[in-house]
Amino acid sequence: MVTRSWLIRRGVRNIVFISALVFLLFASAVRAAQPEAKEEAKKPKKLTAEGVVRRAFDAYQGLSSYQDTSSLSQNVEFIDPQKGDVKQNAPALKMRLKLENPGRLSVVIEGQQAMYCNGEKVWLYSPVSKQYIVKNVPEGKKALDMLSQSVPHPLTVNSEAELEGLLGQIKLAGVKEEKWQKQDGKLVTGSAAMPDFMAASPIQFKAWFSDSDGLLRWVRVDMKDMMAAVFEKMAAAGQSPAEVVKADAFFLIEGVRLNEDIPDEEFTFTPGQGDKEYTQLKGTSSPEALIGGEAPGFSTPTLGGKAVSLSDLRGKVVVLDFWATWCGPCGRALPMLENVAEYFADKPVAIMGVNLDRGGTDGVAKFVQKNGLTFPQALDSDGSISNRYVVNVIPTSFVIDQEGIVRHVHIGFDPQYEETLKKEIGALLK
Repeated sequence: MVTRSWLIRRGVRNIVFISALVFLLFASAVRAAQPEAKEEAKKPKKLTAEGVVRRAFDAYQGLSSYQDTSSLSQNVEFIDPQKGDVKQNAPALKMRLKLENPGRLSVVIEGQQAMYCNGEKVWLYSPVSKQYIVKNVPEGKKALDMLSQSVPHPLTVNSEAELEGLLGQIKLAGVKEEKWQKQDGKLVTGSAAMPDFMAASPIQFKAWFSDSDGLLRWVRVDMKDMMAAVFEKMAAAGQSPAEVVKADAFFLIEGVRLNEDIPDEEFTFTPGQGDKEYTQLKGTSSPEALIGGEAPGFSTPTLGGKAVSLSDLRGKVVVLDFWATWCGPCGRALPMLENVAEYFADKPVAIMGVNLDRGGTDGVAKFVQKNGLTFPQALDSDGSISNRYVVNVIPTSFVIDQEGIVRHVHIGFDPQYEETLKKEIGALLK
């Protein structure tokens, strides 16, 4: 079973990201339910919670350019029976974003990663390793399409299919007039349903929108119940229980500048002394940066006791799916992978699960048997493989071609996962 340190380091960061997506979920639901409410929603007074969100959504959509600085912080405290009071207050994640619609974007996450897109090329840069990659912007892609899902910001836009999968998870409790830093604004409160493996009850949130421009300025998420539920599941699996004292996340947007001219050099990366170009970034915070580069190699035992190496599968299309027994969305995706494995049974295709459970394989074996999974399961109990593939969310899967190059990455559960994989694999077999 995954340890608490792994949960805090990875799981909490992903839950924090949800706080930024809360705005998007609101906007999607409101836009779908109230397509004719645009003029009324823009009225400065007597706005409903839905009206506040619709006003913000319309404001974001109408921008020619946008700039801000943002920070993402978390505060987690729990009592461990063995270690006593434990606090996990990670340094705030700080980010600078500049957007000029439709094709130019720069995102700099301090100390971690930067992305620049001038409409023709996109650069990804790791300041830690002083490595960068450069690619052509795919035809038909806009600047915001290049914004990774691992970047927490209300400008992040997912596909319609992904948004449909999230609709219905948000419940708005209300809205009230509230000043923040002497500015007039609207405070929207509500709750968001979480995946089954994370919490039995929804998380509570507050989001503040400025009246001056209608845009989001901050979101605060209470994660205490979610963390407690996860710890309970871990205790049920044999780990010592822990008491959650506090767990919250705060996403703050400052320095907002709208519809101003932005210099060309802000959207282009110029290598500095010691910077080197690579086909993929080592130590990047996003698995999507692996696309187009050689898949990281590994050798590990499988659930059946045999050793497996990625190099042994060269010449085949390979699908690696990272999962765990406690992950509800993983349980929905794995049967789809089984169907894909059966569909390509007579083709040079290798479907392989990469299990992240710790504390023995008995539970994994029972899960595999119960769900009728026949494709191999590589064991990654120490997290070494998932670290190489920068897996921060599960399920995450990688489609690797016959030459060992990563061609596609899928993060999270998608109801169309099976059909998408069949199309991607089929195209690589041609």
